[in-house]
Parts: sequence; C-alpha cells; structure tokens
Amino acid sequence: GLTAGQTAKVSVELSSNGISNNTSGVKNINAKEVMTITVTAQTTVDGTVAPAAGTAASTTTLKGINLTKGQTVASCTSPGTLTYSTSSNPISGQPGQCIYYQITAENTFTEANKTINKVAITDIFETSKVSYNANLTANIGGTTVSTNPSYSSPTLTATFDSLAPGQTGTIRFSNTILVTGATITP
Repeated sequence: GLTAGQTAKVSVELSSNGISNNTSGVKNINAKEVMTITVTAQTTVDGTVAPAAGTAASTTTLKGINLTKGQTVASCTSPGTLTYSTSSNPISGQPGQCIYYQITAENTFTEANKTINKVAITDIFETSKVSYNANLTANIGGTTVSTNPSYSSPTLTATFDSLAPGQTGTIRFSNTILVTGATITP
C-alpha cells in the first residue's frame, strides 16, 4: 500500500515485431493504439473512504521505416516512361524484356533526433529466370546518393548511410527476363 503523500508510477512497455503487410496495401506504420489506464483504490483506510478512480489515457503511434516495392515490365533498350505497380496483382513479361524495380524506404519519424542509420535494402532474384543488369541507381529526396550496392548472386544489397526524419530513399534497378524460361510473372 501507499502511505499518505506517497505516489506510485505505472509504466507500460509497448513493442512492435516490425512485421508489416504492404502486400495487401495495408501497412502498420502510423497505426495508433490508444491505451487507458485506470487506478482504483481498493479499501477504506482508517475510516476514510477510498478515493475515486484515477484515469489516464495515452496514444502510441508506430513509426520506423516503411518499405514499398514497385515493378513494371518494359523494353530493355527503350523502356520509355516507367510506371511502377505496387499492387500484389501479378504482371507478365516475355524473355528478353526487362523487369524494372523501384524500392523506397521512408523514415516515418517526425522528431529531429530520429535519424535511422545504415538502412539496408536487400532483394533476392530467381537467377534461373532473370539476370541482374548491374544498373542500380539511388537517391534521397531526388538527390543522387551512393548506397555502395553489392551483388552476390542471387542477392542485391544497397545501404543508405542514414535517413533523416521524413526522408525517403529510393533505389531503382532492372533484371532481364531470361530466354531459358517461358513467360514469367515477376
């Protein structure tokens, strides 16, 4: 129990497993949880009736990196203006065409001290169906940056040194659909 003048602090820890469901277009970044905590005294003390319950509410908003991948199929030599689909619906391509990818990583924090360092983006290719074109480009907010891309079949990795709050880093690259396979869905 508490004696006269004493206080107690109630703390609740929240955590996320980092799992998101962008494949269905639903993401948990910016999801909010409102928690209301009520503290109620249970007994009468020395003839004094227990005080009314005390209530406090807080809202927790999930922040972090929101990762989105888009793709399109076009000519490898004259792709024209590309429009990337982030839909989970399959798109089709023919051997000899290229699959163009765009992956964005957005730091959804707004507080100035929430820079996220060493943001690594990794993609794994089905090397029996596609060949990486070694043409990765990267930018943050439209400004070209280096991500020290590395490719060790079948894995491509690009790392942004840091993403400040509100910044979005984007990488773009392509794979050629191999002639050895039939029409594939990337």
